[in-house]
Amino acid sequence: MNNSQWHPLNSAHPEATLTTPYYCELGAGLVKVSGADAAQFLQNLLTNDVMQLTNGQCQLNGFCNPKGRLLASFLLIRQQDEYLLLLPEDQASFITQRLSMFKLRSKVTVEDCSQQYQTTYLRADSTGTGIPLPWQNNSSLMLSETAQHAAQLKELEADNWLNAGTEQFSVDLLQQGVPVVYAATREQFTPQQINFEVMGGVSFKKGCYPGQEVVARLHYLGKPSRRMFLCRLNNTSANLNAGDEVVDANQEVLGHIVNHAKQADGDVLLVSFKLSAIGQSVFTADGEVISDIWSLIADDEA
Repeated sequence: MNNSQWHPLNSAHPEATLTTPYYCELGAGLVKVSGADAAQFLQNLLTNDVMQLTNGQCQLNGFCNPKGRLLASFLLIRQQDEYLLLLPEDQASFITQRLSMFKLRSKVTVEDCSQQYQTTYLRADSTGTGIPLPWQNNSSLMLSETAQHAAQLKELEADNWLNAGTEQFSVDLLQQGVPVVYAATREQFTPQQINFEVMGGVSFKKGCYPGQEVVARLHYLGKPSRRMFLCRLNNTSANLNAGDEVVDANQEVLGHIVNHAKQADGDVLLVSFKLSAIGQSVFTADGEVISDIWSLIADDEA
């Protein structure tokens, strides 16, 4: 019988070796929040502390429903007094509409500007280009107005940057343990179930936001029953989607796929597992064995 190999925190897992600077065009959604009340407006709605952002910085952030389940996850970027939410393209329209519901008398404008700007992911062997990302892999973002985007890519290529393709960005996020909530997994996960607070996406010192009581109660008074793990599936032809179930040998559901990306030697996945599943053999819903599973957090955070 095939067995899944479970690996402890900090054990080595496959990661692409950086041999040359590369970029990835993201084709992502972008929602802009601007106006005199933009910072406080977002502070009252999001999981992280917006007031800690300075100009040119970004942070992992989220937007929950009142039950503490994530409607979306995104990178929140501050540009002067405007804020940009970088998120999956299939979330942009929904989040624009949902945020607009809370405007009331706030002096804010919420708009989907996905067509106005293009976003490029940059990774090199040193920092210094673009907006630094909040995890330590020397990566950053370049925001371009659509009309200027092609010219800026030509400049990168003239400086020997390699176009690695959109999938490489997904792989890098997975290997850093960064979860992404898509339209298909909207309201499926609490922040703790996908290690969101461990990755710095939740502040427990800021004021209230939708779902805050539920998220804080679990943090201070309980322990999550699920956590997110990095996984590898050796089958390169598997058809996987965010939200798909993973099961044990008896077809009992053990968790759900958060994100996945394809590599030449197999799929890389982030999976939110029941902690009771640790040590078991794990399969996709189609019966493919998940060969390796790496812990992303310390035991005392589980």
